[in-house]
Amino acid sequence: MSIFSGLRARSRFLLQKFDSVVRTLISVTISLLFVTVSVYGATTISTNIQTGGTLTVTGIAHFTDDINVNGRELNLGTGSATTTITGLTATLTSLSGDLDLYGGDLGLGTGSATTTLTSASSLLGIGTTTPGGRFSISAISVGTTPVFLVSTSTATATGTALIINSNGRLGIGGVNLPTSVLDVTGNAAIGSNLAGVSAAPSNGLLVQGITGIGGTTSPAGTLSVSGSPSQTNATFLVSTSTATATTTALIINSNGRLGIGGVNLPTSVLDVTGNVAIGSNRAGVNAAPSNGLLVQGITGIGGTTSPAGTLSVSGQASQTNATFLVSTSTATATTTAILVDSDGRVGLGATTTLTRQLGVVGDIMQTSGGTTTLVITSSGTGFGSCIELRGSSSSDIYRIYIGNKYASATPLMVEVGSCR
Repeated sequence: MSIFSGLRARSRFLLQKFDSVVRTLISVTISLLFVTVSVYGATTISTNIQTGGTLTVTGIAHFTDDINVNGRELNLGTGSATTTITGLTATLTSLSGDLDLYGGDLGLGTGSATTTLTSASSLLGIGTTTPGGRFSISAISVGTTPVFLVSTSTATATGTALIINSNGRLGIGGVNLPTSVLDVTGNAAIGSNLAGVSAAPSNGLLVQGITGIGGTTSPAGTLSVSGSPSQTNATFLVSTSTATATTTALIINSNGRLGIGGVNLPTSVLDVTGNVAIGSNRAGVNAAPSNGLLVQGITGIGGTTSPAGTLSVSGQASQTNATFLVSTSTATATTTAILVDSDGRVGLGATTTLTRQLGVVGDIMQTSGGTTTLVITSSGTGFGSCIELRGSSSSDIYRIYIGNKYASATPLMVEVGSCR
């Protein structure tokens, strides 16, 4: 009786074990049917796991191959994934491959990603652990690799659109690191009516509004160039270049003096190195004499605003220098040819102040083809028209005049004395 009892107990034990195994198989089968996989503890799976539902890993998971998540969720640690990668604590020490997100968000630290790349502090830094702005890129200031680069590619070439070097210099359109604060390879258009509307000249600049260059903060003209009165270089300079030389066309110094054609800073309000042609029928048509002036219309010199002649020279009655002077020069001396003072007196060959309407230093030769060669008239009384003759000595003075001083005077008188 005891033998049969022991056999029955043994049979019941075996049936219970079989029942447990069957239940386990049924549970696994049902789990697979509902595509839910749970892995606990240290488990090594050498085959593919395919699930259309949720794969939950509790513990540490090491993957030696790719993880493909197609339209489903991946939970690391705990938390509820909503088409994101989430976890309570995650430390990324290295990533040797690519991290691709298709149609989802990436959140760094805490917070909820909303179609953006977010971080816990709302600051994202590349190359720095203390970003100073929302997006901060940091690099070594002596580095030769660009800090930031934007490029466009075609089937045959790659073009650099924008580049920033480690010194903060910005280059646009060039392939080399910028050497100035702003380097533009190509042309530039500035202004809402020009940018994207009108193409600037090749390697040129097109500006819609007012441009100020130099120290001015309130430019007064379309192009305003401001310099310092103490500067020794030019404030504005235009030059032309060839393969062998550079020629200055126009130069303005810090005092507002304008120089044309010269290489030195101008010393007068207007300095012209070369010749000048003035007038629509002269400029660009007739070449003026070398270092000379060619004027088409009326020219007024001095204080006159309405010149009465082709050349009108106006002076002041109180001035002591000559109003008009023509002189000739040699290597050793200058000789006055014609002098007109402020009272209208004319001197020929004279260098001193004039005391008569006409002063001649030198000989006079007068010729005429008519019957009258010289006419002298006078409205004075006593002597009438008088000619004064002076010798080499100041005491040798004679006068010739029409004798109307005395009632019995002869028509022509020659005597010692002056006409004055």
